[in-house]
Amino acid sequence: MWFQPFPDAIAGWRVRADFRLWLWVYKARRDMGRLNTEEQGGAAEWLSRFLGIAKAVFIEVPPLNADIIRGVAAFSNGSPWPPCDAPSLNERDMRCAKTFDFEHDAGVIAASFRQVYGIDLRRWEGHWLEFLELLRGLPAWCALGELIRLRAFDLEGLPPGSRIRGRMAAAQRAAALPADDSDGDRTALLAEAEKLFYDS
Repeated sequence: MWFQPFPDAIAGWRVRADFRLWLWVYKARRDMGRLNTEEQGGAAEWLSRFLGIAKAVFIEVPPLNADIIRGVAAFSNGSPWPPCDAPSLNERDMRCAKTFDFEHDAGVIAASFRQVYGIDLRRWEGHWLEFLELLRGLPAWCALGELIRLRAFDLEGLPPGSRIRGRMAAAQRAAALPADDSDGDRTALLAEAEKLFYDS
């Protein structure tokens, strides 16, 4: 695992791996999870959007099949690169849709990369999986770590009606992510792929 090059292919097909492109793919996949393929034209719209992703990420667009769709989903989520054996607090918190969002928290992410690594994300030419590794490695004391801890803080441990509880609740409201109906979108994407390619 140490010093292995980051993968640059999905199912044997070479991909562009720039982190900016894959941030767009991550958002596009989340938006695709909102499509209802049962509605008229829904499946065609889903496939059309996935083809747009494929054209953007693959050097040469492969034939679309379930393996390619699963591969794009896995690469977008940080696989096949091995995760850290001992998940950190940040890694656990980052999986929680209620505490973290690439788009909404872009400025805080950029500030944290500069604060911790000295990396200016506007100029950095990084691989998507390297970006995810560095993101997972951000310490709890950086700007993003503090924001995630605030959002994830459990108010139930504070006395009801206390000033500190009121202040923490106000801080959580101020730092809250906008309402989003995308819970389960990542799994919905793969479920739709299974229906499109395997259901008769």
